[in-house]
Amino acid sequence: MLAQALQAYELAQAISIFRQHDGVLRTSRAMRLGIAPRILYALRDSGQIVEMTRGIYRLADAPLPGNQVIKKVLSRAAMWKHFCNMHAWTAWNGSSAPIWRR
Repeated sequence: MLAQALQAYELAQAISIFRQHDGVLRTSRAMRLGIAPRILYALRDSGQIVEMTRGIYRLADAPLPGNQVIKKVLSRAAMWKHFCNMHAWTAWNGSSAPIWRR
């Protein structure tokens, strides 16, 4: 009984933290603010938060994020695309680093 009350309190605290940050948080930031990974997963599994992309969550009932958050998400996607392109280059070239980095 006490464990359930404690988890309910932690879930409410986590939602409050999300609201203080415009409804959007990265996993690393949420953990620095005191939200345990199990709480993030419980919120996600219950549908209270939605995973926008890997490691970025938003409250399900919050309005869609503004341009600043979208820029963060897109910059993360652009970094991933750059990494994939670099990996493909090194695999095609047969070296451990692209020519311009040797």
